[in-house]
Amino acid sequence: MNAKGRKKEITPVCRVVHADDHALFRMGLRKIIEERKDMQLVASVDGTDLKETLKAKPCDVLLLDLSMPDADGLELMEFVKKEHPSVRVIALTMHKNRDYFRAAMGRGVHGYVLKDDVFETLIHAIRTVFAGEKFYSAEINKLIVEEYEMRQDKNDSLQLLTAKEQEVLKMIARGMMNKEIAKELFLSVRTVESTRARIMHKLKIPNVQGLVKFAVDRALI
Repeated sequence: MNAKGRKKEITPVCRVVHADDHALFRMGLRKIIEERKDMQLVASVDGTDLKETLKAKPCDVLLLDLSMPDADGLELMEFVKKEHPSVRVIALTMHKNRDYFRAAMGRGVHGYVLKDDVFETLIHAIRTVFAGEKFYSAEINKLIVEEYEMRQDKNDSLQLLTAKEQEVLKMIARGMMNKEIAKELFLSVRTVESTRARIMHKLKIPNVQGLVKFAVDRALI
């Protein structure tokens, strides 16, 4: 087919719903979204109207405020995941701490955008999430990197221990006494005692409480 007869590719339109309790913020986002040809804002509501809105107006991407006085954003996220699994959710929030981010991730959020930079990143975030990928604000990406580095540090510490020492550590963390560990692993009590001392030396942890915390942090028990 020549250039003259080639069919023009049609860009799919992303249907967006925005749920937020601040009317002025909704107005600002409406203006930004409606200027784009590849997006359609099908509804802009507060949290109390969201459930009924999603029933009446199908959408592809939901922009969801996590902190609304009359609706819990995290609970709404669970509702959307259960009742509208095809909808991809972008959390819009002022919360930069790990707890909120982890909570949102645990509920299957597809994007996490801080309101501080939403007007600069929103369009890119919507397009990215609509395309099936994840999007996080720069500060959240930094948190993700820090979390990864922390896990790597923890794993590196764990690698200092042999398989036998890790097994003994798990039993210590479960509250087992030296005699119980010795019986379970068919070792002498003296061997268990020396293994415990070696674990503490390698990890630079001086007491059992510290060993328990170390094991819990690494999901060994």
